[in-house]
Amino acid sequence: MQPACGAAEVILEPTMTLKGHMDFVSSISYCPDRKRMVSGSYNKTVRQWDLQTGKEIEKSRDVHEHGVGMVAVSRDGQRVITNEDVHDGGEPKDTREL
Repeated sequence: MQPACGAAEVILEPTMTLKGHMDFVSSISYCPDRKRMVSGSYNKTVRQWDLQTGKEIEKSRDVHEHGVGMVAVSRDGQRVITNEDVHDGGEPKDTREL
């Protein structure tokens, strides 16, 4: 990775590890308050995280038949929208509001 213009070097270090998904994380979305984050995974789960403690706040299982392809949080932080991951190149067959 090349440093940004004017930067001496790029140093990326994890500040926190969020443990819970048992498969690849396909998408993340930050809540407007920047204190929470939502993640979706190929293991068909959507999780909400407290970014101050690193703890899972909430989990939804079997959200989609083929895993979660995308998560998004509404501007007011009250709703989470997900869509299904599709491995055959087709269009997502399922979109949900959690």
